Amino acid sequence: MFTFPTGARALTLRACAAAAAMVVLCGDSLSVGGCSSPYPDQSDAHLSVTTTPPAGTYQPGDTIHFRTTVTNDGARDIGGIRIVTTLDYNLAFTSATCTGQGEPAGGQPPACGERTEVSRMPMGAVATVDLVATVRSAESPSVSNRVSVDVTNGPGYTTQSSVALANAPGGGYRVYTTAGEQLAARVDFAHSNLIFDGPGGRTLPFSAASASGTYALPGGAAWRQAPDLLVGTADLGSGVQPFVVARQFVTSVDELEGRTFAILEIETQADGRTVSHVRPANVVDAMMHLCVDAVPSVEACVPASRRFFPLSAHDGMFSALDSATFDTLYFRVARSGDTRVLLAAEPNQALDARPRRFQIALFSDGSPEAGRFEGGDSLGRWGMLDVAPATASLRETLALADGTPVTLDGSFSSTAGAPPTLTTTTLGTGTSLAWLAQDGPLAVLLGQPGTPVDGVLQVFSR
Repeated sequence: MFTFPTGARALTLRACAAAAAMVVLCGDSLSVGGCSSPYPDQSDAHLSVTTTPPAGTYQPGDTIHFRTTVTNDGARDIGGIRIVTTLDYNLAFTSATCTGQGEPAGGQPPACGERTEVSRMPMGAVATVDLVATVRSAESPSVSNRVSVDVTNGPGYTTQSSVALANAPGGGYRVYTTAGEQLAARVDFAHSNLIFDGPGGRTLPFSAASASGTYALPGGAAWRQAPDLLVGTADLGSGVQPFVVARQFVTSVDELEGRTFAILEIETQADGRTVSHVRPANVVDAMMHLCVDAVPSVEACVPASRRFFPLSAHDGMFSALDSATFDTLYFRVARSGDTRVLLAAEPNQALDARPRRFQIALFSDGSPEAGRFEGGDSLGRWGMLDVAPATASLRETLALADGTPVTLDGSFSSTAGAPPTLTTTTLGTGTSLAWLAQDGPLAVLLGQPGTPVDGVLQVFSR
C-alpha cells in the first residue's frame, strides 16, 4: 500500500498483480477491482445554475455579496457536486455561507467556500452558496466571479456575473496637501500614473500594488485606496508630504448635525517652520462649536476657549464665520462609507506671508479600534501603525526614503469622564506626545507642539 497526502486526507492506492486490473474511484480512495463508486454514471443528471450579483456599484474596500443557486431539476437524485468560484484579481474572498448541501460525506461537513462540495441532492433540491468578497482596488470598470459546477461522472456547468465599480480609473478627486495645495487628481491605471492637475501639479509614476494594496511612488512615497479616498504621501513641490484625495463630499449641514470630530491641524509658517494644533468640535443646530485648546471633547473646553461658527454650505463647500473675531473657516467634508472626513487647506500662495494650514478632522465618538493601518508622515516616512486598545498601546514601524527603519512604541490614555474623541499618545521614551484620531478606514497621529515630534502629521489607512 502506498499513501500519498492530498490536503487533509490521504489517497490510498492498492497495487494489484493483475495487469488488466482497473483503478476506479471508491469514495475517498482509489482502489483496484471489487470496489464500487458511490457516484456511478450520472450523465443523465441535470442542474440549473444561476449567479445573482447585487445591484449598484462598488468601490475599493466595499464588500460584495454573490449568490450561486444550484437546483436539481432532473429526474433523479444525484451526488458528488463541486461548486468552484473563481474571483477576479480585484476581489478578495472574505467568507461564505452554504445552505441545502445535502448529506455530509464520511460524517464530515462538506466544504463551503470558494470550493463547495454538495454530497447529495434529491430531485428538486436547491443548494445555495452566498459568497462575500472585498474589492481590493478599482483597476477596471467592473469585477466578476466565474462559477463552475461539476457533477461526478456527469455534466459540468459554468456561469459568470459582474458588478460595476463606481471608483473606476478617472477623475473626480480633489487633493488637499499639508503645504496648502488644492488640486484635482486622476488615476491612470493603464499607464501606472497618479496625475495631479492644477498649478504646481505633476504626474507621478507608481509601481504595482503590493500584497497589502500599497502603490509605491518616487522618493520613498506611496499611496493606498480606501472607499472614495486615496491616502498617501507624495512630493508635490514641497518635499514628501501626506495627502488625502477625496471624491464624494457632504453637501448639506444636516449631514453634520450631532457629529463630534477631532480637528488635527498642521501650520506651515512663512519661514518654513511647521507647528501643529489639535482641537475638538461638534455641530449642533447648524452651529459649529469649536475649542481652541487641546482637550478630548468640546464639553471639556473652558468657556473662554470656545468658538461658535454658524455653518452654511454651497456646492459641497462649507463656510463658517465667527462674528466675534471675524474669523472664517472654509472646508469640505469627504464621505467614505459611514466615515466623514473634514478637509481644509489654505491656498499655497508664494507671495503671501500668511501661514499655510492643512486640517484633517475625523468624526469619532468612540474609543480607538484595534487594527493595522498603512501610511506616511510629514517627515517622508512610510510604514504601518498597529493599534491595540486592549493593552492601550500602539506601534509604528516606519522607514525613511533610504530604507532606514524607524520604530516607535507608544501608549495612549483619555481624560476621565470625557468622550475619547482625541486620544493622548505617548511615543518613544515618553518625551514625545501625539494625538490619535480614528474613524473607519483612517487613523491620524499628530505631534504635539513643544515635543520632539512637533508638527509631524501621520495619515494612515486600512
